This record gives sequence, structure tokens and C-alpha cells, in this order.
Amino acid sequence: MFIINFLTCILFLNFSISIAMFCHSRCLISLFLVLLLSGCEPSSEQSGASKAVQNITFKLASNSQLLTCSDLREGWLLQGERWQIQALKIYVHQLALADGESREVAKLTPSDWQTDRVALLSLESNLCAGLGNSAGEDVNATLYFNSAVTVDTSDTLSFTLGVPFEENHKNPLTQPSPLNLPLMFWSWQLGHKFIRWDMTRSASNWSFHLGSLGCESASSVRSPSQPCQEPNTVSLELNKLGTGGDEIWVHIDRMVEGIDLEQDSSCTLHGATEDSCATLIQNLQYNEVFEWR
Repeated sequence: MFIINFLTCILFLNFSISIAMFCHSRCLISLFLVLLLSGCEPSSEQSGASKAVQNITFKLASNSQLLTCSDLREGWLLQGERWQIQALKIYVHQLALADGESREVAKLTPSDWQTDRVALLSLESNLCAGLGNSAGEDVNATLYFNSAVTVDTSDTLSFTLGVPFEENHKNPLTQPSPLNLPLMFWSWQLGHKFIRWDMTRSASNWSFHLGSLGCESASSVRSPSQPCQEPNTVSLELNKLGTGGDEIWVHIDRMVEGIDLEQDSSCTLHGATEDSCATLIQNLQYNEVFEWR
């Protein structure tokens, strides 16, 4: 196709020059030149062919099986009780893909759910269209990249749970979406909740809210000038297990391994640190909660 277009442009150029030799009007010559340039430009189809969008979708799993719509509606069995998700939202940033030889930082396509470097996953009911959650908000399970990153050919994916320090403590009223969601913000001093996981069953509730601690500033409505003593961001590197590589399973049972949901208190990291928080953070780091398939 390129060769045909090229030959057409050459023939049209020769024709234009021949006409121009017999024309005394500069306007006519200009017209032919404009037509020539427009005819020889790459087609939009050709230029867009190298800009295919790549994405990765997160899916909830338990006991090494994906959760079904029935699980989300009726609750799934966890430690002998049926639990329902009220909220499960996770900030991620610093995404990068590697194929063993090269590493490529993946920039995100800005939207209501992601800036060019930070995304918010909202996994409450992503498996079932039309199934709402307690907050009445939409859900988001997919990361969209703004360039043709090599998801298919990469074998390693890395990302960090949390929000970068320089964006974590800004005024949420002036922050772009999804960094302006009140449900995911404590204060200017403490910043965002990196993970908000709220569950309920017939007799009790349980929550895990992950965020930074030891953030020093003049008051709760002032941003710290130095990084927090306990940033509590979690960096992960996942090896691809399958051949497709467009899904990440989030094993929520692995996240609470070693935690007795009946006896251990929730971990909200707001004020004093609960005993269960250390176990939950360790599980995120070492228990293969996220699995790339």
C-alpha cells in the first residue's frame, strides 16, 4: 500500500509540474501543491495502527477460584462464614513491564479512574454488570495504558500499592480524579487510604484500611514537607503465569491468612496501630495476593 501511494504521489507531482509550466497563475500552482501534500500524507489508518491500547483487568479470587456473581450477591465462604464486600478499592502506581531484556514504564490513559501515573481500582462488583455496592458508585477493574506497551510479550509486571508522596498529601478538592474521592482520604497530613476493604456478615463487620503513618506537619490540614516515617506503600513484582497476561487475580483469602476475622480487630491505621496490621501488610508483600495470569 505504501509503494502504491508513493508511485501515485510521483505521477501526480510530474503532472502538477507539467500543468504549472503552462499556467501563469500562482494561485493555480499553489492549489496543485496543496493537493499534492494532502494526497501524500500518511493515512489515519496507517498512523493509528501502531497505537493499539493495551490493558490489564483485575479479578477477585478466593481458594484459587474466581468469585462468581452469586458470591458477590450472597457472600462467599471465608473462615466458615459468608462475607459480603461493602468496599474494596486499591490505589496503584509505578507500573512497569519487562521482557527479560528491557523494562518499560507504563503510562496510564487519564480518565475518572486514573491519572497518567496513579490508578484507583474499585473491585466491589466488577464481575456482575448492574450489581451496585453500598456507596452507590461505579466500579473499575481495568488499567488502561496510553501507548502500546508490550503486555503480551512481557513476562514481569511491577507496581506499587499506594499513592506517591508528592501527590498523597495535596488538597483533595483541587486534585484530579481519582485522587479527590472523600471515601479514600483521611487528611492532608495523613493523605489517602491506599487500600479500603470493608466486609460485613450477619453479626459483625471487618475492615482493612492501609495508609501512611508518622506524617508530621503543623496540623491535620497541613501537608508534611518530609516523607512519613511509615509510608506503608507496598511494591510488588509479578511473574506471568499464563500466556495471555491480561488478568491479575486478587486472592482475598490470602490477604487475611493468619487473621481470625472473629477475634482479631479491624486494621484501619487511623490512630494506634492494631495488632492485625503487621500480618496484613506482610501478606500483601509475601503471600502472593496478586497473581498475573
